[in-house]
Amino acid sequence: MVSFEAPRLPVKVNKVASIEATAIMPPDLRAFWRSSASSMEPARSDNLMAGISSSLSRAIAASDLFERVVDVGGGRPDLKVVARFEYKLVMAPSANAREIHGVLTLESVDPATGKVISSSTGEGSIGVECVGANGVRYKVADFGHVDGYRAMILGTIRLVSAMLPRLETSLAEAVNYRLDEPAREKALSDMKAAQLPDLLASSDPSVTFARERNRAIVSAKVEQLPGILRDWSTDRLTKLLVKLEQTILDLNHESEVAKDQAERAAAGNANPARIDALRGLSISYRERIDLLKAIVTPVREELANRNR
Repeated sequence: MVSFEAPRLPVKVNKVASIEATAIMPPDLRAFWRSSASSMEPARSDNLMAGISSSLSRAIAASDLFERVVDVGGGRPDLKVVARFEYKLVMAPSANAREIHGVLTLESVDPATGKVISSSTGEGSIGVECVGANGVRYKVADFGHVDGYRAMILGTIRLVSAMLPRLETSLAEAVNYRLDEPAREKALSDMKAAQLPDLLASSDPSVTFARERNRAIVSAKVEQLPGILRDWSTDRLTKLLVKLEQTILDLNHESEVAKDQAERAAAGNANPARIDALRGLSISYRERIDLLKAIVTPVREELANRNR
């Protein structure tokens, strides 16, 4: 019996989804098992692939990632999730041996157009090696005293249970980003026309927002700051200075947090796109600190001149 762990995830896609899962064992691995001591007949291999497929569907549905899950062909989903697991043989460091790897891919597809919205892939060893023509090697500490075929099943369960939550999270983030595109475009447009005080934020939802806010601050410095220094009251200018310095303080913190998260994500072999996003945010926040410091200086000087 194949059964993958399905923890509830902190992200959610507020859409109705269908799930289509497949599992594939390549011909070279099928041939190996047929010739091994396990004597895996074709029917047994087919049953394993069917078990992995159905367990993948159940695990994704049970993670509570979507508003609702409907059967394929049994409703009108807003989103189709395509899950594909495939075994492959990879040359092992030891001579005359090949490792069995598992590759898991999750795609989100627009059912109306068939267009792929997002795709994430994970790969890893299941902890079993094929040695020579028909030998099997694995650590008894990992799987106990079982035959090679059973060790492969246990290794598959362990690998997929570890990869699936990360791939589901990547899928949810990508889909939500795409679904929120109209609102995001409006927010970016509004940012370009915002007044300087309204641009003083210490965090952003994405690198795109962070970089666009930095550009807007540059524009505000050139176009708005001279008028602010000339026309604003001392009280209003003092409040702006306080807000600038508080934002700089918060940005220092957020930049370090994003940097630490990127380092931990890289150490944990997280999705490269996620690592790049965290690093990008950290860099954008450091750039914003420099921009705001360049605004703080003339504001301080103007207040000092007024108090003489």
